[in-house]
Amino acid sequence: MKSGNQNLSLRKVSAACLAALVTFAMLPVHARAQVVTMSEHASTPVQRPKIGLALSGGGARGFAHIGVLEWFERNHIPVDYVAGTSMGGLIGALYAMGMTPDEMRAFAATINWDKVLEGPPAYDELSFRRKVDRRAYPTTLEL
Repeated sequence: MKSGNQNLSLRKVSAACLAALVTFAMLPVHARAQVVTMSEHASTPVQRPKIGLALSGGGARGFAHIGVLEWFERNHIPVDYVAGTSMGGLIGALYAMGMTPDEMRAFAATINWDKVLEGPPAYDELSFRRKVDRRAYPTTLEL
């Protein structure tokens, strides 16, 4: 009976040794495959996702978009596409032209907001062509 137990024990040891040998034999192949895969990834640049920014309108509230653009720059998030409506379109256009958020704030500070928001120009400030248009196509409603 002792020889049967020795025989069984020898088989277990042999099987364990064979399993270890196969496992260790496979490691270099697996490691080499990982190295090739890693070098392939290192040689090809990873494409980052494109980022588009849609800026809404809203009059003077549109200047909040300057802060959003500043946050993107501070966090090193590149903006690839810019679209906007009304004031968002204006801020987007300034950004697309290459203005930084600080330059946009400085530009906004130079605008005469009383003049911008006062409405249409007086008749005597119009060019000859605009005066002709105003007489030919009256657009005001009088009640």
